[in-house]
Amino acid sequence: MKSVISAENYTGWLFLLMYRENVFRETSASLFDFYCVYEYILFMQRIDINNHCSRYLAERLEYLVRNHSIIVLTSPRQTGKSSFLYRVLAGSWRYVTLADFDVLMQMRNDPEFYLKDGKPTIIDEAQKFPEILTVVKNLVDANQERKFIMSGTPELMMTVKNDESMTGKAVYLEIDPLNYGEIKNLARPRLLDTVLHGNTDLSGTKVNLDSSITYSIEDFVWRGGMPAMLRKNDPLAIVDWRESYLETCVNNDLTRLSRIEDPTRLRMFMRGVARENGGLVNINKLSGEIGLAQPTAHRYLNLLESGMLVKRIPAYPVTKGLRVYKKSKTVWCDSGIAAHAAGFFSAEELQKSEYWDGFFKAYVINQLLALSKLLVPIPKVYYWRTRKLENVDLLMEQHGKLLAFQIVNTRNIKLRDTFHIQEFLKHYPETTLGIVIYNGLIVKKFSENLYAIPLSGIFTE
Repeated sequence: MKSVISAENYTGWLFLLMYRENVFRETSASLFDFYCVYEYILFMQRIDINNHCSRYLAERLEYLVRNHSIIVLTSPRQTGKSSFLYRVLAGSWRYVTLADFDVLMQMRNDPEFYLKDGKPTIIDEAQKFPEILTVVKNLVDANQERKFIMSGTPELMMTVKNDESMTGKAVYLEIDPLNYGEIKNLARPRLLDTVLHGNTDLSGTKVNLDSSITYSIEDFVWRGGMPAMLRKNDPLAIVDWRESYLETCVNNDLTRLSRIEDPTRLRMFMRGVARENGGLVNINKLSGEIGLAQPTAHRYLNLLESGMLVKRIPAYPVTKGLRVYKKSKTVWCDSGIAAHAAGFFSAEELQKSEYWDGFFKAYVINQLLALSKLLVPIPKVYYWRTRKLENVDLLMEQHGKLLAFQIVNTRNIKLRDTFHIQEFLKHYPETTLGIVIYNGLIVKKFSENLYAIPLSGIFTE
């Protein structure tokens, strides 16, 4: 890191000296070109290259940049978009961040002038200048070889999707918080690929087994997957960081997406939603408890989803005459942020609470959702729950194949623990495979189409 910092200082002084001596007049490079070099070195300096987690989506991004002209990349706040882009595309792309006020002003004054040279370009914090969408679209229309990545907050995703002129022009990529495999620097898992391609016999599969997650699952769930959490060991520092994170989300990100009448009441609403992490939020009950009008409560839940704080998983639409729940269930994108929003400030406090089982399930669901995004096409995901409370936590459907997942918070799985998924398999015999994910260390085969595998096992190569 010392050499990077030294390069930053040297380049800064060199840039100012060249500007002062009018060097730009003697070269073909523009002021903006040199400024981009300086920004890129500052960008490199912010990244600890020797201490990072590989992201599984790197393979997907490399494919997209080879085959598409405009890629829109978004993620929840502080999940490492910029670091991810640098590590995948370092050296071959120009990096421009509109978080820098001077660059933003230059882009607003004459964006086409600075982008006309044909270089593949990353435009970070693109939501700060929505008009850049039209500029990028026009440049690509004029030259199909042009390449752009626009990176930013969920606000950017909404802006692009609401722009009809971008229909069919852009492809989208969402970056999640780090999953267990990325934190552990494991190779890209292939278990889901294998099963969806027809290999449903897992009895001879050598799965990844990790006792550390089995015996410390509460730490994994409470810590979550935000990159900043990998560098913090002081519980109070973690609490401070998460409080600042949520305050920024409420007072900045969410406020830009929709009008918020009472931020304090929104935080109370978030607390209630977080305590139902991995389950069905009872809007009527929650809004009554905190004195919030039901239409406002529904709008706030939509706002949390638009702000990429929560995901909603729809109910499986194939009912087969059964009485099933039809509303979506809610999963927070990061279990650590959810724990803080729910009012839990240590792993022990969370594990001892009545909400622990839901948090465990939500954590596993997020691991499965992250892995599903590596598949092409990305599988449709659902959950299934009958009025008799028979429940399958996650379903994945792709190319006519259906996978069913039940999540059980136990270290010793028994046949009786698989009752819910057995009922699902009876009603839906066309299911390719049923998998029970539990917090143990042994793969168990209960029938030809039903297995139990440890949580770490889903990250098998």
